[in-house]
Amino acid sequence: MEPRPRGIIFDLDGTLLDTLTDITNATNAALDSAGLPPCRPDQVRRYVGSGVHILVRRASGVDDPQRVEDMVRVLRDHYGRHALDNTRLYPGVADMLDSVAAAGVPMCIFSNKPHTYTVLTVEGLLSAWSFVEVLGESPDNPRKPDPVVAWRLVDRMGLSRDEVVLVGDSEVDAETGRNAGMTCIGITWGFRDRLDLQRAGADPIIDHPRELPPLLGLDSAS
Repeated sequence: MEPRPRGIIFDLDGTLLDTLTDITNATNAALDSAGLPPCRPDQVRRYVGSGVHILVRRASGVDDPQRVEDMVRVLRDHYGRHALDNTRLYPGVADMLDSVAAAGVPMCIFSNKPHTYTVLTVEGLLSAWSFVEVLGESPDNPRKPDPVVAWRLVDRMGLSRDEVVLVGDSEVDAETGRNAGMTCIGITWGFRDRLDLQRAGADPIIDHPRELPPLLGLDSAS
């Protein structure tokens, strides 16, 4: 990739961390509280990526705002207590982050997971690496595909938009890159398939974390 990027903004769920089991369990706790049937992990895999309220609407089929809010409250409570029960780094992510860090490339994380739980999971499983900033959805941080937070992170790294790439696993990440005027590198080991990413305009697309450092021209990956 030319020129070599000078900064990276990573998505979290489905990109760095395999959170699917814990998110599925929290989603099903919310559905159970409303007397609704559970979802399978493969269903939740398709529902995540656009924020917790949309996850609940998709999983439940419910549109009533109060019922959705009640289920969101249960989901957040369950997830806050069980977010690290089963969540793990994807194979190869640790080596990938080591290579990026060794090359001196600043890294940020931006997730559509609520900010509190974004920080919780990053501190629990990614504390070995230094990130310039870690942000999740909050009243001050509009969720992707709004580009505002991506631009804010670029500023925090002291770089320009054409010097930073986004790395993510979903259509929302690709749309965020497009809205922000930044390249989005799609990854296929997460919650979406290659075809989903191609349709959304992610380019390039990689299949394993080991492919990222050489794609970015990082000497430490050689």
